[in-house]
Amino acid sequence: MRIALIIVQIVVAALSLANIVLFSLDNLLATNQPTTTINIAFAAIFALTVAGIAVGWKAGTPRAPALLFIILTVAAGFAPRVVARYEAEAAVRLRAQEDRRAAQGVQDDLGRWTAEVDARMAAHKALTGVEAWAMLDAVRTAVLRDRGPEAIALLQKAIEGKVLDPNTPVQGKRPVDTAPRPLFLQFYKEAIEPAQRVHALRASDWRLMQILAEGAELRHSEAAALAADLRKTPKPGIGDFITLE
Repeated sequence: MRIALIIVQIVVAALSLANIVLFSLDNLLATNQPTTTINIAFAAIFALTVAGIAVGWKAGTPRAPALLFIILTVAAGFAPRVVARYEAEAAVRLRAQEDRRAAQGVQDDLGRWTAEVDARMAAHKALTGVEAWAMLDAVRTAVLRDRGPEAIALLQKAIEGKVLDPNTPVQGKRPVDTAPRPLFLQFYKEAIEPAQRVHALRASDWRLMQILAEGAELRHSEAAALAADLRKTPKPGIGDFITLE
């Protein structure tokens, strides 16, 4: 019986080590591979095997400790898989929580800007350049967060109600933006032109650009490229991306 328990311990240890090696190979490129757990599992299997052989070799020792070492060796072989699954599920829960917070933030921003637009329309008071830039940022974020119809309707309402003027001067956010430009033109310079250069123009951004251009002064000295792009036809690309041809 002692020899049988020792053989079982060695076989189980070999299988557990193989289980960990296969798991590591399957997740070789994974960024969240539980390296620490794998190292601990290797050490645990080695220690349990040595202890199991020592106990099994000693005459008169009860079988219970040897069986316990075998069970623990099996558990150590599956530990990296269990830990990896737990961490993956925890990451999914965390992302879901962050997505809910972000969605709530977008909803709050849209609600705040809707109230602001209504109040400005009632008072016949337009947004300043800083305020208009902030509202456009909020609308763009909402569009990317699957609140497109609501956000676009709000932008159109603000423009039609003369609360947001696409021609209002704004200061750009980049170091190269040394002087203010009209809002519509600065949006083109920051969101449209760079995306076109790398073939990563989003259809949603282009839709916002079209809405801004409806009330824009396209005779501006820097608006020639935008005017030319507006005459082009958007062609669908991968996902939300388009090209202008």
